[in-house]
Order: sequence, then C-alpha cells, then structure tokens
Amino acid sequence: MLLRARITRNGLAALLVVAGSVITAHNIIRALTEDRYDTVKTQAENALWHTAMNVRVAAMRSYGDTLLGAPEVASALAEGDMTGVRMYLDSRLTGLDTHGAWDGLVIYGSGGEQLTALADNGSIPARLDPAQTEDLLTATRRRGGTINGLVSVPGLPPQLVHARRVNLASGEGIGVFHQSVDKVLNEFAAQQNVTATVLTADGSIFSTNQSIYRTLGLSQEILKNAASDAIAEEITVNDRIFEVSILPIQNALGNRFGQLIVAQDQTGFLGALFFWDKGSLIVVGLAVVLGAVALYLTSRRALSPLNEAVIALEALARGDTSVSPSAPHGDEVGQMVEAIEIFKARRLANEAREQAAAKREETLRREAEEEKQRRREEQNRIERERMERETTEREALRRKLLEDLSQDFRAKVSPLIVGMETAAQDMVHATAALCEQADSANTLSVSAAEETAAANQSLSSVVQSTVALSSSISDIGSSTGLSRVKADEAVGDSQAASDQVERLSEMVGTIGDITTAITEIAEQTNLLALNATIEAARAGEAGKGFAVVANEVKSLASQTAKATQEIEGRIQAIQEGTEGVTEGMSRVRQAIAGVTTSIEEISSAIDNQTRETDTIASMVEQAGQRSDKAVHNLDTLKGAATDTRASAVHMHETSSAVATRADELKREVDAFLSQLAQS
Repeated sequence: MLLRARITRNGLAALLVVAGSVITAHNIIRALTEDRYDTVKTQAENALWHTAMNVRVAAMRSYGDTLLGAPEVASALAEGDMTGVRMYLDSRLTGLDTHGAWDGLVIYGSGGEQLTALADNGSIPARLDPAQTEDLLTATRRRGGTINGLVSVPGLPPQLVHARRVNLASGEGIGVFHQSVDKVLNEFAAQQNVTATVLTADGSIFSTNQSIYRTLGLSQEILKNAASDAIAEEITVNDRIFEVSILPIQNALGNRFGQLIVAQDQTGFLGALFFWDKGSLIVVGLAVVLGAVALYLTSRRALSPLNEAVIALEALARGDTSVSPSAPHGDEVGQMVEAIEIFKARRLANEAREQAAAKREETLRREAEEEKQRRREEQNRIERERMERETTEREALRRKLLEDLSQDFRAKVSPLIVGMETAAQDMVHATAALCEQADSANTLSVSAAEETAAANQSLSSVVQSTVALSSSISDIGSSTGLSRVKADEAVGDSQAASDQVERLSEMVGTIGDITTAITEIAEQTNLLALNATIEAARAGEAGKGFAVVANEVKSLASQTAKATQEIEGRIQAIQEGTEGVTEGMSRVRQAIAGVTTSIEEISSAIDNQTRETDTIASMVEQAGQRSDKAVHNLDTLKGAATDTRASAVHMHETSSAVATRADELKREVDAFLSQLAQS
C-alpha cells in the first residue's frame, strides 16, 4: 500500500516534469541519479510556476492578437482616435468569452500617459508609472514587439503582464494586458496542503494562506540564502512538518523581482505519501524516462496533427482564413479540427458581416462627408456674404468718418486761418503807422537839432556879450536889456525844444506799444502755425503740403518776433537818448534863468556885475558844452528814428508775406479737404 502511494506520488511528480520542458526533465533525471531530492523538488515546482504563468500569458497573447491586432483598432490608434479604439474594443469583447483570461487592458502613449483602459469582470485596470511603461516599450523593441512577465503596481498585487508595442498618431505606444499574481498563486492552492506565497523585493507579501506563511517564520538568513539560488528546507512547527521550497523570481525585464515560497504540509496520511527515499526516486526517474518515451511515440501519432491545429488556430487569430489543418477523423484531434473548421466558417461569416458593415459604414461616412462638404460650402457662402456686407458697411462708415473729420477739421481750421489773415492785415496797418511815426520822429529830431544849433549860436552870442561886458562896463547897461531879451528867447527856444523832445519820447512809447502788439500777433501766428502742423500730421500723406505751408508761416512768425525785438531794443535806446536831451534842455533853461537873474542883478547893482562876469562866462561855457551834447543826442535820435523806419518797413514787408502765406494756407486746406472728401 505504501509503495503504491509512493508510486502515485512519483507519477504526479513525473506528470509535473513532463508538463515542464525537456531541459527541466533532464535536470530532474540528473538530480535523481545524484540523489539530490532538493533539486528535484525545486525544479518541479519551478516548472509548475512557469507553466501556470505561460498558460495565462498565452491567453492574454491570444486576446492581444484578436483585440489590438484588429485592423480597425490599429487604424484608430494610428489616427489618435481613442473614442474609436474604445468603441471597437467594446464591440470585439461582446463576442468573446474573456472571463478570467485577463483583468485589464491599458494603452499608454510614448510619454507614459494613459490613453484608454478596459477592465474584465469588474477588475481595476493597473496604472503603471511612466518609467515602467518606458522600460516595457524599450524591452518590446528588443524582443520582437512583445514582452511578458511580472511588474509591480502601486496599490495592487504584482501583475503578470503581456505588453505589445502599438503605433500611435504621436509615435510608438504600448498596450498592456495584465492579471493579478493571485491567479497564478491559485494554481498552487488547487493542490492539497500547498501554500504559495510571493515575497517581493520591497517586502510585500502575497499568499494563498497568510496564517500558514506566518507560522513558518522564515528567517532573514534563509531568505537571503535563497535570493539567487533555489533551496528546499524542511521546517517543523508545533509537530507539523513542512517541506518549503524558495525560488528566486524575476520581473518582465529580467531583473530580480522577489521570491516564490511553496510550503507543503507533510503531516498525516498525505504527508506519509511524500516521504521520498532513494528507491522511490529511482522509480520516479524511470517513470520520467518512460513518460518521455511515451510522449515521443504519442507525438508521432497525435502531436503532429495537434501542431497543425495549433498553427491553424494561430493563423485564424491573425485573420488568415486560408489555412485548413489535416488530421485523422474519429478521435479527439479530429474533433478539434472539426471545431476549427466551424470556427473558421464562423470567422468567414463574421468577416463577411464586418465587410458589409464596413461598406455600409463607408457609404454612411461618404454621405456624411458629402453633407459636411455641402454644409461647409453653404457656410462659406454665408461667410462670404457676411464679409461683403461688413466690407460695404465698413466702407460707408469710413466715408462718413472722413466726411465728419473733414467737416470738423474745416470748422476748426477755418477760423484759425481767418484770424491769421486778420492778424496779418492788422500787422500791415500797424507797420504802416509805425513807418509814418518813424518819419515824424525823424522830422522832429531834425527840427530839434536845428533849434539846438540856434540855441548854441545864442550861447555864443551870450559869450560875446559877456566878453564885451567885461571889456566895457559902460556898455553893460545898454547890453543888459539886449541880453535879457536874448535870454528870454533862449528860454522860449529851449522850452520848445524840450516840448519837442517830450513829444518824441511819447511817440517812441507809442511805437513800443505797437511793437508789443506786433509781438503778440507773431506769437498768435506761431500758435496757429503749430495747430496747423498738428492737424496736417493727423491728415497723414494728404496733409504734407499743408504742413510745409504751416512751417513757412511759423518761420515768418518767428522772424517777425525777432525783428520786433530788435525794434524794441532800438526804441529803448531812443527813449534813453530823449531822456538825456530832456535833462540837458532842463539844465539849459536853468542856466538861462541864471543869466536872466544875473542881468536883473546887473540892472539893480551894476557894481556887482564886474564880479559876476567871470561866473557868467563860466556858466555860458558849460551851457555851450551841454548844448553841443544835446546836438549830439539829437543826431543819435535821428539815426534811431531812421533805423526804426527801416525796421518798420521790413516788418511791413514781413506782414504782407504772412498775409500772402495765410491765403495760400487757406487754399491748401480747401484743396486737402476736397481731396479727403473724394477719397
């Protein structure tokens, strides 16, 4: 009974080895001949682990070929139409039984961004970080477009993934099918008294039986020894014996992922079945050899047709319906071939329906495009009409704006031009009056000079009389009356000369007022020219001629102001000269008054005249000097009057030019406004 149990267990081990690979079987046989049970156990469990993963990866690969390999999905991905991708995937999944085959499908862009995600049976799509997606995409380039294996996902158990490269509108992307590692661990849990646990590199634990794993209490030393090589340990906990295998496992990129810990409870009857000795191991080895021989013989009869069936299934998964497997009828393989033919017929029918649907969709799409084109043309026509209306309205608005602007400009500039013309005419009249006053001043200065010369001659007569008085006192009496008459005449002449000088001073003041008015007119003209320059600048190209005229008017106004300043300076000099003449004439009157007093004193006391004669002679000499100075000042006044007249003549000419320019400015403004109205 015990031997039969051992053979049964050995047979199970042999089946596990056959389910693995030829290399695994070779390793197990060599370990059996060398009596290394640990190697046999770890090799068998490693084969079972990879077999479980490969089965699930094969399922995900098949759905990857069916879903992501569909032409509609590939076209939508290449166009960046994620809505179309989701629609096609949903439609494909409707006819497929994917229950339990995968948990989720996520499509990522080249930068790691999630484009779309699907979940199977209410699972949560795994969200990889950008670094993981970039590593997987790089690995798919090196490994023919796909890669399989384990990855860590934050917040979820480790995931078994099947990743495949896809073409996107923005470049390369990656589609990732994934399934939780719990599904693989459940393959071990299906065996009685077996606990399977995955311990990741970061210390996370995922087990089919957490209490059993905690009961084992594996030390860090044991786990460290099993970090790179598989080991098998027998652990006794509370009279329970556990055969523990620790296998290092890798992730999809070939890097260290963690460890797989498989624990079998050897307690009780089932535990007795697993006490291996050398004889039983030899039996196992023979069973493996016999199983391999049987497998080879069976493959000659059944595996070749089965391979043909598998190739046909793979071709159908790629969409190739031209392959038809050949196999004997009446056995299971023949039934599989018949099922494949049925699947092929359904596939052809589905393709025909899809082609008809695609044709209808193409017809609808073409009609939609034609309707869209018609609407686009109608919209373009409406848009052109709207633009034409807007252009007409803008042109009317522009014309109205130009008309309002020209009217406003005319209303503002016309009074300025009229005022400038009036100011120029006033300036012409004022300068004409100034010329007349300058002539009068010149005449008066000549008359004053003549009167002063006569006064000077009178003073010479006084000197002669004084000399005669000194030489002959006897003639003083008779000469005194004559001297008194001459003195009175001199007083009258000097008073007349003084009055003339005062009138000349008043006229010079009047000329100063006129020059002040001319200065104000020039400043106003300058301001008008500045305003005209600003308006010409606003008018742009059409106002250039107007700007030239305005600048010329401004220049003439500046010249007028400068000439007026020169006239004011010269009038100031005339005023100062007339004040000197007035002062000299006053002193002359005083001197003559002294002479008169002396004559009266001579009349009253002839004896005092002798003593005063010298004094009179001295005073008369001083009066002669002052009279000479008065003559000189009158000559200066005459020259100033001449200069004033010349300046007044120049100002008159400038005023006439300003009036002419103002008239030209008015014509230019009218021409500019007419041109503006026509444009």
